[in-house]
Amino acid sequence: TERIARACSNSGAKLIFSSSREVYGEPKTIPVDESHIIDPESPYGASKASAEHIITSYGKTYGLRYVILRLANVFGNGDFDRVIPLFMERLSKNEEVTIFGEDKVIDFIDVDTVVNIFVRSLELESGVFNVSSGVGTPLTELAYGLKSLMDSDSEIRILPNRENEVGKFIGDSRKLKETLGIIIPTDVFVYIREKML
Repeated sequence: TERIARACSNSGAKLIFSSSREVYGEPKTIPVDESHIIDPESPYGASKASAEHIITSYGKTYGLRYVILRLANVFGNGDFDRVIPLFMERLSKNEEVTIFGEDKVIDFIDVDTVVNIFVRSLELESGVFNVSSGVGTPLTELAYGLKSLMDSDSEIRILPNRENEVGKFIGDSRKLKETLGIIIPTDVFVYIREKML
């Protein structure tokens, strides 16, 4: 990250960095806006936070132009080994679906919207922006909703939350939406019905 930041600074290029909502850790307030404290729970979140610090320091010291996009949970066609595709795979086989954490809530945003935001981010002035739907979907609601959509016979099993996993996240993307004048879809099931089934 430091080498890329240096190269962009030297060439005058703008750096668009894909960060993550994981930099916030367990939210102290909901919804989470860009001013929320950075306190990652996981090594992944820590790596993103470290990269952000490098980029912003280059902005302060060398005038690097940058846009940091803190992505919520992105989903869509081609996704694998994550919540929605894993649930759908098991439901399609009528296998048990396991949820870790009865009260877990996730902010999902579809990949088509995210790609559009990355393209449009070239229009943004330097800064940090949340990329999220602003709506939290409980994983229990997601599992039972997908089960109904897919007409599956799978059992839904709820287990205790795993350590170092954020229990609830809902992002505040007003800054991004107002700056770019965009609308971000909020219903995860609409996208799934139209593009993933």
